[in-house]
Amino acid sequence: MGTSHPSASRMHHLGLRLALLLLFVVGLGSALPAQAQDGPKIAVVDLEALFFSAQEGQDLRKQLADLEKNTKAEVEGIAGRIQQMRQEAVGKSQTEQREMARRIEDEERAARRVAESAQREAARIEQAARDRYNERLEPILRQVQEEEGLDLILNKTPGVVVFASAAVDISQALLSKLSQ
Repeated sequence: MGTSHPSASRMHHLGLRLALLLLFVVGLGSALPAQAQDGPKIAVVDLEALFFSAQEGQDLRKQLADLEKNTKAEVEGIAGRIQQMRQEAVGKSQTEQREMARRIEDEERAARRVAESAQREAARIEQAARDRYNERLEPILRQVQEEEGLDLILNKTPGVVVFASAAVDISQALLSKLSQ
C-alpha cells in the first residue's frame, strides 16, 4: 500500500504540471493575436510584375520588339549578302576566292557588331525605362506606406519571400496609382 501512494502522488503532480502547461499554452495562444495586431505592419509587392504592368514596362516591350525586328532585318540582309558572295565565289580563281573569303569575314564581323550594338542599345533602353519607373514609383510607395501605416514593404522575390498572402500584397494598389 505504501508503494501505491507515491505513484498516485507522482500522477497527481504530473497531472498538475500538464494542466499548468496547458494553461500556459492556451494563454500564449490567446496572447499571440493581440501581439500580432500590435506588431509591425508588413506588405509585399511584386516589383518586377508591377514594372511590366506599368506604362514604362509596356513601352519597353514595344521598343525592344522594334529593336529586335530592325536588328533581325539588318542581320538577315548581311546574311543574304554573304550567301550571294559564296555563290559568286564558286568557280573563281584561288586569288578571287581568298578575296571573297575576306569580304565574307568582314560581313560576318559586321553582323556580330550589329547584334552586339543591339544588345547594348536594349540594355540602355531598359535602364532608362527602369529609371523613369523608379522615379515615378518612389513617391507612390511612400504615399501607400503612409496611407496603410506600413512599417515594412518587401519585394516579392522568389527565394527571398517564401510566402505572402494576397492580404499583404500591395501590387494592385500601386499599379492603380501608377496608372493615374
